[in-house]
Formats: sequence, structure tokens, C-alpha cells
Amino acid sequence: MSEVLVKKIAAAAGTLAFSLVALGSWALGARPLVALIRGIEGFVVFGALGWAVGKWLQMRGGFSDSGPPEGQPEKGGQVDETA
Repeated sequence: MSEVLVKKIAAAAGTLAFSLVALGSWALGARPLVALIRGIEGFVVFGALGWAVGKWLQMRGGFSDSGPPEGQPEKGGQVDETA
């Protein structure tokens, strides 16, 4: 798992939280500025949570992009491409 992937996970979690919290607050009657502030808070909290989980997985060695495990052929490696 690379540093770029960790940042993408954090950005995706933060953006999803922002949209859900801000739009949900506004739809349930909050003023637009208050909804925006709540959305920003959601972005920070869940973005930090996504970053922390990504860093933890990176340190643990989860989601490695080194290829298939030993003894297993690559996907499509057994296909005959002579046609």
C-alpha cells in the first residue's frame, strides 16, 4: 500500500462524510452556514480516521501490491494468446 493510496482513502472518506453530513443537516432544517460547518467537521474527523486506518494497514503490510502469492499464476497467465 503506497502513500498515495492512503491519501486517496482519507480523501474519499472525508468527501463522503462532508456530503452526507452537510446535505443531511441542511435537509433536516439546519441553516446553510451551520450545515457547511458541520460538513467540514465531518470531513476532518472521517478524513483523519481514514488516514489513520490507511497508515495502520500500510504499517501492517495489508493490501500489498506485489502481485499474486507464490505458486499461483498471474491472472490470465494460462490463456493461450496465439490466435
